Amino acid sequence: MHISCGTRKTPRFRGHDHDEIEATDEHNKLAERRVRLGLLLAELGQKAEVEVTDAEMTQAIMQQARQYPGQERQFFEFIQQNAQMQQQLRAPIFEDKVIDQHRRAGESGRERSLQGRSASCR
Repeated sequence: MHISCGTRKTPRFRGHDHDEIEATDEHNKLAERRVRLGLLLAELGQKAEVEVTDAEMTQAIMQQARQYPGQERQFFEFIQQNAQMQQQLRAPIFEDKVIDQHRRAGESGRERSLQGRSASCR
């Protein structure tokens, strides 16, 4: 499997101006792990009814658009018309929210457990 991000002479993406990369077993294992983790986070988020708000998406789009000075409007329009790019921006926001919610739930569970222990020690 070859992964190509462009050539040295004509890079397709900023920062991806290297020659083709031959995927190794390590690359494949890492990719598989990331997919499994993404699926787990998606399931947890769906069960917890986590959603990415329009305001969060707009903020993420504007943050990315700043990387293209003078072309922010075109970038914003491109994202608005491209569902795949919207999903690429939405996914890390969603995953962060799922992790934060899970962390908060764990912390509140520990607090309840500690409160129960201190009450039983009286």
